[in-house]
Amino acid sequence: MSNAPNPHNVSSNPFEAPIAEAVVSAHQGAPAGTMRREGNQLVVGHNAVLPPFCVKSNQPAEVSIKRKFFWHHPAVYFAILAHPIIYVILALVLRKQMLVMVPLSAAEAAKRKSRLWIVRSMMVLCIPVIIGSFVLLANEQIAVGLSALIVGFIALAGFAVANNKISCILKPKKITDDEARLLNSNPEYLNRLPS
Repeated sequence: MSNAPNPHNVSSNPFEAPIAEAVVSAHQGAPAGTMRREGNQLVVGHNAVLPPFCVKSNQPAEVSIKRKFFWHHPAVYFAILAHPIIYVILALVLRKQMLVMVPLSAAEAAKRKSRLWIVRSMMVLCIPVIIGSFVLLANEQIAVGLSALIVGFIALAGFAVANNKISCILKPKKITDDEARLLNSNPEYLNRLPS
């Protein structure tokens, strides 16, 4: 073994876990043209590194959340009229996707986490209501059973929509092979970017 200094600060131990330098250097900038704003849209290219500020509050970011965004052309929704299965197949085949590291402040990340925990807990609580409604229907308590079943399914669907809205930090407006156009960024955050 050589006692020469290691210029890349790489460990000589082959079994040591790699150091996550990419996380530290991820906010040091990005090549020009990989991100910009267009009106209220955040336009990012593949492998773009967003500025180290929260996209929701414009405060310094302490957390980056890896999000995979999906988008398909709105005309694909017309396939639902033919059959929901056809829509699902077309949406899966025709969708575009992009992976983005979304910077958030600690406060926004904590708020998001607590909201997701509440909504997902409520979704789990809907399951006994639905099961109980089938028990009531089996015991010939039709009015109460049907009411519980309807309330359970409506609540479950509502909480599923809320879960999707909370977990989706930014909303994709369009994704192409080169870039993604994302909505719901803080306007002050967008002002930091070139137009």
